[in-house]
Amino acid sequence: MKTAPRFVAFVFVGISLLLAGCSALRPKQDPTRFYVLRPVDRPPLSTTSSTSSTVPSAHGTLRVGPGRIAGYLDSTPIITDDGQNLVRPLPFDHWAEPLGKGLERVLAGDLRQSLPLLNVVASSDSAAATAETRLAYEVTRFEGAPGREVVLEVSWTLRTSERDRAHPAMRFTVPAASAAEDVAGYVARLSRAIALWSDAVVRALP
Repeated sequence: MKTAPRFVAFVFVGISLLLAGCSALRPKQDPTRFYVLRPVDRPPLSTTSSTSSTVPSAHGTLRVGPGRIAGYLDSTPIITDDGQNLVRPLPFDHWAEPLGKGLERVLAGDLRQSLPLLNVVASSDSAAATAETRLAYEVTRFEGAPGREVVLEVSWTLRTSERDRAHPAMRFTVPAASAAEDVAGYVARLSRAIALWSDAVVRALP
């Protein structure tokens, strides 16, 4: 008669272990989120009175890139600035493409919107080899944090058949609108910093 309770207990323990094993083997959802930079929607600069006198009107092709970014920015996790020369990668917030490629793509997109009469192509485009004007650049800083200022520091050179026009490093900043900003809002402000840079490129075009 004592065998039955022991058997029941054995079966109960066995079922519990089986259920625990199934739970451990069940695939867990990946919490990682992936982000991309986007061009900022806006009207062409040539339609605005404040910049119309400085916007080029000639037709032609402008090649964007190739460019270089600082080595610490070449990271799949999104890098944030914690101050005091300290940067921190976000463990579950990653770039969906290499940051250097995304930056070049967005800069080209911003310039296309601002300069509808100009054929703007990325360096990987087949039309890039015959471009009359070429934009090379080096990004030394491109970071911030949710709820904190975004900073973009970059120098660039515009190359034409006549000459090269080198522009020393410029700093573009985008303040945070809210201390409670999420990562998506932070990435949107990174895109906005590229748009500010593209405005400066437009004004510097020969």
